[in-house]
Amino acid sequence: MKRIIVFYDGWCSFCLKSIKSFKRFDWLNRIEFISFRDQKVIEKYKLDEKMLEKRIHSLLQSNSKYKIENGIYSINRICKNSPALWIFVPFLSFATLIGLGQLIYDWIANRRTIFPTGQCEGGSCQIPQIDLKSISKKNDFRNSFCCHVDS
Repeated sequence: MKRIIVFYDGWCSFCLKSIKSFKRFDWLNRIEFISFRDQKVIEKYKLDEKMLEKRIHSLLQSNSKYKIENGIYSINRICKNSPALWIFVPFLSFATLIGLGQLIYDWIANRRTIFPTGQCEGGSCQIPQIDLKSISKKNDFRNSFCCHVDS
């Protein structure tokens, strides 16, 4: 297996707890976890900040091309790279195949809370909501693409 980079929301307590758990199972050190809240990260990897605020992303290198996945596909990628989590791969793959994986991921992601230090206005913080009705299965079935990354 190749190493992957996972981009997560460093302002989200649920995300931080999840990443901490994933790190415990990454016995082979195949995964690098990076908070996308550093603008340099977004620029270096040419990532879409609005999409990063909605879903976790993962980057897998293949020769000179990079494949970026998000949401349930990234969770599945993490599980595929952590032998202790392989038990979840068939369930995640099946849920994704029948169209429930990304929907369930989005349902959970829409209910998380973020606490950006010094980044809220008027005493409250907003997180972008995904309109589940507007997601088409055709476009969402394999929400990934390839790109070049500058080092």
